[in-house]
Amino acid sequence: MGEKIIRKPGEAKRHKEWVEFEDGTGWWMWEMTVAETTRMMDQSQIKSKDPRVQAMTGGRQLVMQIMYSCYEGEEPGSKRVFGDNDFGAVYDIPFHDFGRLITAIENVNGTSSTERELLQDFTEATGEPNPSE
Repeated sequence: MGEKIIRKPGEAKRHKEWVEFEDGTGWWMWEMTVAETTRMMDQSQIKSKDPRVQAMTGGRQLVMQIMYSCYEGEEPGSKRVFGDNDFGAVYDIPFHDFGRLITAIENVNGTSSTERELLQDFTEATGEPNPSE
C-alpha cells in the first residue's frame, strides 16, 4: 500500500466554472466552502420569536449562493463579484442570466440533479425484509 498523503487545511482546490452572458461578459462560479455554506444557511433562516420555528427562505438562499459563488477570475486570490450586503445588485440580475448562474453553482457544488443521481444508491428498494437481519 502506498503512503497516505494528508491534505492540510486550505489546500483543497475548489471547483470552478465560467458562465458567459449573452453580451459576452461573464463571471467565474467557485465552489462554496463549508464556512460560506453554513453562513448562507444561518442567514437564510426565517427569524421567529418561537425558537421551535426554523425554516429557510429559498429566495434568500439562492441570492446568497450567487453572492458567495461569483468571482472575477479563476486564480487564487480573485475577488468576489458581490459583497455580503449586495442583495440589491443580485436582485437586479436579468432572469435569463440568473438561470445560467444557478446551473453553474449547482455544477461546481455537486448539487445538480445529475450529480444527485450519481450519488444515489443504484439499487431499488424492493420492500423485502433485509436478509442480513
